[in-house]
Amino acid sequence: MRLWFFLRFDTPIFDEMAKEWEEAATKRVRAEFGDNPLIKCHIKHSRIVDQGLTKNANRLKPYFAVTVIVLIAFTSFYSLKWHIRRKNGQLKGNHCAKHGNAHGNVSRDHPERAIL
Repeated sequence: MRLWFFLRFDTPIFDEMAKEWEEAATKRVRAEFGDNPLIKCHIKHSRIVDQGLTKNANRLKPYFAVTVIVLIAFTSFYSLKWHIRRKNGQLKGNHCAKHGNAHGNVSRDHPERAIL
């Protein structure tokens, strides 16, 4: 059987009260059931588990913020329409459309440039 009690420890007064309550509960369980050979008592305080979870969450907060910022930056960068010009001033896309591109679209003037 497992009993879980999650006590508050956000202020020093609540933390002290939680410690006292957990110690009293530990003493009570051990006094009642400690001598029974059919029952094994493994007492773990929820405050310790909760503090560990809080510590891990606080440790991961900066990584989460950086992940969101990088995701927004890359999404913004790749959503822009880039117009890259060649040395002669033509847009790269116009040249591909005129002479054929990787999709096999070829103009009637240059059928030999078909990519198969």
